[in-house]
Amino acid sequence: EVEADALLTVVFDHVKEAFDEFPLSASGSTSRQRNAMPGASGEASMLDEIAHRYGINPLDVLKMPLRRAFALQRTIRLATIPEYKLLEPDSLRAIKSEYLTNLNNGAV
Repeated sequence: EVEADALLTVVFDHVKEAFDEFPLSASGSTSRQRNAMPGASGEASMLDEIAHRYGINPLDVLKMPLRRAFALQRTIRLATIPEYKLLEPDSLRAIKSEYLTNLNNGAV
């Protein structure tokens, strides 16, 4: 039960930080700390990318589940930006690292 509570905490923290994890620019870079205000928010960029690429009304894009919108945004960038690399969120890397450490130590 304690492990389940800890996992839920990590999952909820990840969901809260989801908007900090998607790319803010078409260059494929991400940034949690910015010294200047971007020309458009990450949410607006995602909306524009999806609506423009697929010819969807922006209001319909807003009704999409975030999982679908993020998947479409990644697909667009993989198809249109040479050398685009997907970034794995730090929180998921930490979970995987902890799991592999436990596995190596025989705890799993």
